[in-house]
Order: sequence, then structure tokens, then C-alpha cells
Amino acid sequence: MSNQFTPKISRLASTPFVWLCFAGFLFITSCSQSDGYGSSKLDLKGFDLAKGEQVYNNLCMVCHTPGMFGAPKIRDKSMWASRIAQGMDILINHSINGFNAMPAKGGNANLSDEEIKNAVAFMVSQSQ
Repeated sequence: MSNQFTPKISRLASTPFVWLCFAGFLFITSCSQSDGYGSSKLDLKGFDLAKGEQVYNNLCMVCHTPGMFGAPKIRDKSMWASRIAQGMDILINHSINGFNAMPAKGGNANLSDEEIKNAVAFMVSQSQ
């Protein structure tokens, strides 16, 4: 008994559309950089990570190194995964305006928004 669907399937598989879809799928999946926690890595181009590290070392590390008051510990991927999944805009907004126990600008109103953005980018770079 022959399978009546075999010829149709083989004709479909040989169409350029199927191969184009397959190539597109491979391209999309290869562009995603998984961190092991189900989220993709954020693009941090355009941020000055060296300046961000300076801000981190002068202020942010007080809470983000030990995880004080629920702050996500730097380099702890499991603590950062859900936050990173929200995107840089949300992370920066929370950092500039305050969120939960974190005061606006980490408690230093003299920091510029740009300095905060760079500090957030630095912490993300160490934690994704």
C-alpha cells in the first residue's frame, strides 16, 4: 500500500518558498543570544561602560554588590534575567525615577541622566 501524500509533500519541500522560510528561521534563531534564562542579551552599543563603571563603583555598588534592600546583585544572572527582559528603557526609567526601595538616581540627585544610563548599562553588561 503506497502513501498517497508522499508526492505532495516532496513537491512542497522542493519549493523555493519552503527553503526561504527555513533559511529565515535559521537566521532569526542564530541572531538571538540566549543567556540561559530565556531572555536575549540587550545591545549596549552607544553607552559608555567605563563611565558607567565609575558611577557604579562610587554609588551603585553599595546596594547592588550585596543585594541590599532587594537590589539585584551585579553578575547574578538569575536576579537580572526578568529585569533585563523588560528592556533598557524600563531599567533606566526605574533608575532615574526610583523604584521600590531604590531612590531616584540611587539617592544622588547630582548625577545626570546620562551617568545613570551608563551605570545601568554597565550593570546589565556584567549581569546578562
